Amino acid sequence: MGKLLKWTAAFFLMITLAVGTLLWWFDANFYKEQIARLVEEKTGRRLTIQGDLSLTLFPNLGIRIGQMSLANGAGFATEPFAQLTTAHLQVALQPLLKRHLQVQTLTIEGLQLHLEKNAAGQYNWHDLSHTSPTAGNRQSSAGQSEAGTTSPAATSSSSFITRSAIEELQIRDARIAWRDASRQSSQTVLIPILATGQWQAEQPLPIQLQLRLEADDQTINGLELDLKGALLWQGQERTARMTPLRFTLSKPLKEAAAGTIRLESHMNLLVDWQQERLLIDNWQMNGQGLSLSGRLEGKQLFSAPMFSGLLTLHPFSPRQVLPQWGLLLPATRDPQVFDKLEAHLPYTWQDKRLTLSDLRFMLDDSSGKGSLQLELAAQPVVRWQGELDKLNLDRYQLAASETPPQQKATASHVPPSGQAEAGKQSQPSKPAWQSVDGSGTLRIGTLQAAGLQLQEVNLTLQAAHGRLQLAPVQAKLYQGTLQMEGGADWRATEPQWRLDGRLAGVELGTLLQDLQGEASLSGLTNASARLTTQGTESALLKKHLQGEAQVTIKEGRMQGFDLEQILQNAQRSLQGEPASQAEGGPATRFSSLSGSATIHNGQVENRDLHMLSPLLQLRGAGKVDLPAERLDYHLYVTPNKALSEQGRTWRELAGVTIPVQAVGPWRQPTWKVDLKTLLEQEAAQKAKEKLADKLQDKASEALKKKGLDHLLPGDAGKRLLNLLPIR
Repeated sequence: MGKLLKWTAAFFLMITLAVGTLLWWFDANFYKEQIARLVEEKTGRRLTIQGDLSLTLFPNLGIRIGQMSLANGAGFATEPFAQLTTAHLQVALQPLLKRHLQVQTLTIEGLQLHLEKNAAGQYNWHDLSHTSPTAGNRQSSAGQSEAGTTSPAATSSSSFITRSAIEELQIRDARIAWRDASRQSSQTVLIPILATGQWQAEQPLPIQLQLRLEADDQTINGLELDLKGALLWQGQERTARMTPLRFTLSKPLKEAAAGTIRLESHMNLLVDWQQERLLIDNWQMNGQGLSLSGRLEGKQLFSAPMFSGLLTLHPFSPRQVLPQWGLLLPATRDPQVFDKLEAHLPYTWQDKRLTLSDLRFMLDDSSGKGSLQLELAAQPVVRWQGELDKLNLDRYQLAASETPPQQKATASHVPPSGQAEAGKQSQPSKPAWQSVDGSGTLRIGTLQAAGLQLQEVNLTLQAAHGRLQLAPVQAKLYQGTLQMEGGADWRATEPQWRLDGRLAGVELGTLLQDLQGEASLSGLTNASARLTTQGTESALLKKHLQGEAQVTIKEGRMQGFDLEQILQNAQRSLQGEPASQAEGGPATRFSSLSGSATIHNGQVENRDLHMLSPLLQLRGAGKVDLPAERLDYHLYVTPNKALSEQGRTWRELAGVTIPVQAVGPWRQPTWKVDLKTLLEQEAAQKAKEKLADKLQDKASEALKKKGLDHLLPGDAGKRLLNLLPIR
């Protein structure tokens, strides 16, 4: 037994010495040129091996390769297509004796790939996917005899390895660069590590990947991914599973409060090649104040891909979270808005069409539901239908700026004359929505906008080729109804606007109170208007306003002036008496008021204002300058007999038309009575009365001589005066 052990030890010592002597004398660098020549024959590209080649025996047979590079294709950049710092390949010796190539470890460090697309649309790796004609002919001639039979050497060489596998793979400090000359864009993927664990049949394969993206596009530049998971490949079913798959995304942002956005996610992943199916379930993503979850299922992946699933956005505060993403919300009139947002989005994607069915969401105290369909084409198509229980738009209005924009500009911000001229010549970019074909309906239970309260709002919006159309809009407001159609045309240099609206049975006083904080006019109102204008600023909109309007108001009241008091004070002034003050705020009541107006270039003209009240009648005509916000209006007031029966001091003016003028700013005009015209009318009236008395006396004398004076009526003089052409 002792001799056997001695002979065994001596045998292994002899083998070790023989292998050691072989490695001592064997120099793998001798084959550099042969390897480079073979690669060039196969690919048509030059392989340069700057580093050393060396063999290793223990603990496994292997080869170590130093720095090397593969040249780029013709017509592309001069930098190498691929290069690496070192590569180390270790194979198991025992499986190799059975013609099984089992790579135990493959380690690659410093790999760099330069992928390109030139201006002609050609890729710098396309030629590597095809065998060169020279190499192909050489293989054919070497592998076949003149009789067309395959040589034994070729057969032996090609069938030596019957099975191959890699147990562990490690790629460190890799860099993959992509350049598109046709689009003048470039991206680079840095891979600090890509590693796999040990490959075992029917066992999960651990995978670790870290990468960083550098790109011209700042939205993705600096994006980092750290992925970990275990891959289970089932060959018979042709399925791959990763349960769970965990990854971390991070993105530095200069504008973000946190500096870097970091999201952590995990999911279960299944890819079924046989059934053409993809499944992602139990997906969750958290970070930077956001929490999302959902699932995705893909079918017919290789024939007609279709994806469906559910995305849930859990409640969060946009006001607090978005600054972490570098997005600052503007200051709003109500600082408490954008405090809560959540959404439930079932989706389907097929044939470039995204469908969101039965979506539900909540923003602050408004909740809604609906559906949306987006079709991505040369001209995107959007269709939607939505419902909101309530919406207060006034809360979301921008807060008033402390300093008007025109006062913020300083001389240092004035561009040079050349830049100013260039700015004048350049046309402003068109809004992105002009290329969208969209239409949809929206129903709102309660809507507040510009202080107005509307209920049961229904609107239909259509957008196509730079045109917007609201048709129709229906709502209930202030005991009445609103019907409106409108539109905007953005194809011209200045947007064109159109509005056609009708009010029926609306309580005007409450409406104006909510709209502007004061009710200068009240009453049950019917009104209609057809208006057009152009521009984007308020001044231009007023300047270019065109159209016509009609209004009728029943049982109303005009605040700010009392016509009865104005007339009474005018009469007191004529009589040399002091003016009196009415109790309470000045107001004029009326039973009906109607009128129409034409509008041309912001100038509103009315000629048929008519108002009736129990005590007086009123006619009016005048103009309103909308850009200047001034008016010049004339009212003609005629007191009724009922006014004189109430014991007024100016009962003698009953039936006399009194002119009243309103001039100045439309919010606080100056009201005054035209005393000159009033005096002329009063003098003319007294002259008529004297003339009527004289006619009465003359007629009485003439009839008395004939004994017929008893037949003369008491108002004969006035009747005769009316027959005469005297005014």
